[in-house]
Parts: sequence; structure tokens; C-alpha cells
Amino acid sequence: MRIATLTMSLRAQNTVLNLQNQFSRAQEQVSTGKISQIYSGLRGDDARVSIQLREEIQTKETYVKTIEQVRTRTKIMEAAMTGIQDLAEQMRVELINQQEGKFDDTAPVLKQFADSAMDQLVSLLNSQSEGRYLFNGTDVSTQPLQDATTLKTAAFAAIPALAVGNSAAVIAASATQFGTDANWNNVAGIVPGQTKPFAFNAAEGVRLEFGELANDNATFEELFEVFAIFADVDFAAGLDNDYRALVNDGLTRVEAAADEIGLMIASLGTTQARMTDIESQHKDDNTLLTKQLDGVENVDPFEAAAEFQLIQGQLQAAYQTTASLRQLSLANYL
Repeated sequence: MRIATLTMSLRAQNTVLNLQNQFSRAQEQVSTGKISQIYSGLRGDDARVSIQLREEIQTKETYVKTIEQVRTRTKIMEAAMTGIQDLAEQMRVELINQQEGKFDDTAPVLKQFADSAMDQLVSLLNSQSEGRYLFNGTDVSTQPLQDATTLKTAAFAAIPALAVGNSAAVIAASATQFGTDANWNNVAGIVPGQTKPFAFNAAEGVRLEFGELANDNATFEELFEVFAIFADVDFAAGLDNDYRALVNDGLTRVEAAADEIGLMIASLGTTQARMTDIESQHKDDNTLLTKQLDGVENVDPFEAAAEFQLIQGQLQAAYQTTASLRQLSLANYL
């Protein structure tokens, strides 16, 4: 009798322990909405599926974060290049005003504008985002252009004074000065194999390139050459033909540079649009992946609540059975 009673008591205790474990799990499921907080608690192959889904979601979230960081940089680049294009357009207007031939009145205004434009051009091309220089290629920690004062001092020293018959020499001197990178910039260049200074992975198998260099010879360098000439030279009586030659040359080059900068801005806009499309796709994918993950890891709240109540009742009954067994004695059987 004592052996039978002991066996019944042990069985009852095991039942209670099992039900307690089930109760704890059901209670956790109700409070968290998850089947389990550990992979081993998932059913069948669900642990492997859960790990794969989480990895894929994390990968796409990383892509989205990268795109957001790059978008910030491209917006600052776009603003800088738009500002530079505006400078070129303003310079074009100033040069057109010179074509009236009233150089005594208009040349001083142009000189003042060109000097200020050089300062602004240096500032725009030295733009930063989060401490990274945006127009210096691979060396994002180094300012791409010399400071405006140093750059202008060297340029003005290299450009000869305008004199009768030397307009070509003035143009050539400015071109030589800015044609030598060490004279005015610290641009590092781009990574071999790339067509643009910066590149990043926007998605699996999708690598986007963007950006421009501060010493681009078809745009920014051209503007510096023209700006420097008109910021340095002075018009004087008898120099009408030579000054007019500078104006005609400058107008042609500024218009061409402005057009090229417009293409740069358009290219950057195309990249931004591509980034937006890819980002949206990542977010849509993650919405679907998250739903799949919920299907693997989450419990039905109504089923979880019902199971919790069922196990709670079973556990209470088991407690009562155990309590009854512990009260058994030989007197109960006599």
C-alpha cells in the first residue's frame, strides 16, 4: 500500500512539474505573443526558417540605412552643384553685359563679382557631410581645395596684367595655373575601376556610383580659370579689343561649363531616384518577410489565451490531487 501510494505521489508530482512548465510557457506566450524566446522552442524546421528570415530582414535594413546615409550626402552635393551652376549663370549674365562695350562702367562690377564668385566656388566645393568632404574622391578627410585666399593669391601672381595684344597670354597663364592640380587643389581621385568617386551596394548585385571631383577640368576648373582672369585683370583705355577677347572666351567657356554641371546634377538626380526605388522595394520586401516571420514565431492570441486557461485549470486540479495524496495515512485505509 505504501509503495502504491508513493508511486501515485511521484506520478502526481511529475504531472505537476510538467504542467508548471507548460503553464510558464503558455503564460510567456500570452504576454509576449511569441511561441518561444529561444530558437529551440520553435516547432520542427521553424527555427531554421526564423534565422533565415531574420538575417534577410537585417540585410535589407542595412541596405536601407546605407541608402539613407548616401541620400543625405547626395542632397548636399546637389545643393552645392546647383549653387555652382547659379554662379556660372550669373557670370554668364555679367559677361553678356560686357558685350555692350562700356568697359569703363561694367568691368569694375565684373571684377568684384568674379572675386566673390571664386570665394563661393571654393566654399561649395569644400562642402562636407558628417565630417566627410564630398568632392575629394577617395580622401574624404582632406579638404579638396586650398583656402580661397591662398588659391587666389597664387592665381593672381601667375596671371599677367592685361596689355595690348596679350589676351591670349592671360588666358594661357590662367589655364596653366589651374591645369596643374598641385597649384590649387588636393583632390585624391577615384578608386580604379569606378567611373565616379563614390560607390555603394544598394541591394544584392546592385552597386551605384555617384559624385564629382573638385578639379573636374570641364566644369569647375574652367570656372576657376575664367573667374580668376576677371577677378585679377583691370581694364584700361586702349585695351578694348583685348578685354573683349577675354569676355568672348570667358562667355563660351562659362556657358559650356554650366551645361556640363547641369548634366552632373541630372546624373545625381537619376541616382537619387534609383535609390528611392530600391529603398521602397527593400521596405516592401521587409513587410512581407516580417509577416512570414510572425507566422513562424508568433502565436494566435486567442488560442494562446485558451490554452493558458486550460493548463491553468489542469494545474489547479493537479495541485488538489497532490494535496490529497499527501494527506493519505494507514488510518485512511482501516
